[in-house]
Parts: sequence; structure tokens; C-alpha cells
Amino acid sequence: MNELKSWQGRFGPPRTTKAVYFDWFGVPHGFGVSVMDLCARSVGAIADDMVGGYDQDFTGLGLKTLNFRIAWPGYAEEWIRPIQVHTDYGILYRADLAAHIASQFSRYCEKAEYENIHPSEAQWRISISGKGIQFRHIHLVSVVNLYGDVWQADITVAPPHQR
Repeated sequence: MNELKSWQGRFGPPRTTKAVYFDWFGVPHGFGVSVMDLCARSVGAIADDMVGGYDQDFTGLGLKTLNFRIAWPGYAEEWIRPIQVHTDYGILYRADLAAHIASQFSRYCEKAEYENIHPSEAQWRISISGKGIQFRHIHLVSVVNLYGDVWQADITVAPPHQR
């Protein structure tokens, strides 16, 4: 019991684990933002058009770096990459975080296109140009803390009839 308590003290979640949401002004909450749009725009343009774009959501959490995780159905390997929370100008803005996450999804999609997918999960196949889920179909809704410094995005994918 004491061993478990000690483990939780060292590796437990930050003091707050509320989700960080990504919404454009004028778009209903929870629709998310296109990762393709995020990659195509400057951080300043993103911040100006995003609800809370200039918010520093990680203030007071004591994180210097978060580990961003992508686990996609049907693909064996998860993707975990660091994102600096403390930058030269202070704590990361929400718009910066969105841009970093979109960049990670772009890299993940490029890599995943050439990997084998488990046949039972074929509907989740990632494809840059062919049949399957393309980068442009992905919308970033929020990012949530899984445990410790590990965070994962909540995304939506355009339904097949809209692809």
C-alpha cells in the first residue's frame, strides 16, 4: 500500500486535469478545428480566431514538457513526442499547443500511411492520397491528461460520406 502511495506521489497527474478545448469563434463548441487549417496558418492567426487562443492553460501545473500521445485504432505503435510547455516567451499559448499537435498529427499520418494496419480495423486506415482517413478529415477537439505528463488529443474524423 505504501509503495502505491509513493508511486502516485511521484508520477501522479498534475494538480488539474481539465481538458483544453480548441474552438474557432463563431463555431459551436465541440466541433473542433481542422488540423489541416492549423498547419496552414500562423500561430498569431490561429490565436486571433481561436476561443482562448492566447490562454496559457498550463500555468501553475509545474510542467516544463508534456508528452503528447497518439494511439490510432489498428496501428500497433503509439506515437509519443515531447512538446515544450515553457518557451522563450513564457508558457505555451493554447494556439501554440494546437499548432504543435497539428504538426504531430501531420507527421503521424505521413508515417502511418506506410505501415500495416490490423485487418479488423481497416475502416481506420490512414491514407495521404488514397482511400481511407486523410489528414484533412481530422479535427482537433481537445487535449486531455491521461496520467502524469502524458496528454492525448480528442479528435473527430469526417464521416465516410463527407470524405
